[in-house]
Amino acid sequence: MPGERKVFVALRDHLPEDYLVYYDIPVDGWYPDFIIIGPDLGLVVLEVKDRRLKSILEVTADRVRLRQTEGELEVWNPVRQVRNYLLRTVDALKRCPRLRSGGSNTCESEDRVLFSTSACSRTVNG
Repeated sequence: MPGERKVFVALRDHLPEDYLVYYDIPVDGWYPDFIIIGPDLGLVVLEVKDRRLKSILEVTADRVRLRQTEGELEVWNPVRQVRNYLLRTVDALKRCPRLRSGGSNTCESEDRVLFSTSACSRTVNG
C-alpha cells in the first residue's frame, strides 16, 4: 500500500535509534499495520488509511461509510480498530512474561503464536 510505505519511510527516517517498529505482524490473529515501542513513548499502534477525504461519507464511533467506484463500503472506524489492536497486544504481552523479562521472543498458547518478535523480519530498525 502506498500510504503504508510512506509511513514506514517516515518512521525509519525520523524515529530515534532506540525505537522498535514492527510492520504487519500477527498479534492474536490480527495484523496491525505498525506496532511502535519506544522507551519514552511506550507502546503505540498505527493503522494507516490511505483515503481521500471526499470518499468518506459518514463516520460513527464504530464504522466508517466510504464511497467507492463500485458503490458504498462500510468498514471499521480506524480509531476503534487501533484500540482493539492495542488491547489485544497488551493482553498478549500480559500472557507472556518471557517477553517482558527479555527472555524468549515468542509466547505460545494452545499451539498458536500470540506475539512473536521473530516473525518481525520487516522491522524498521531490524
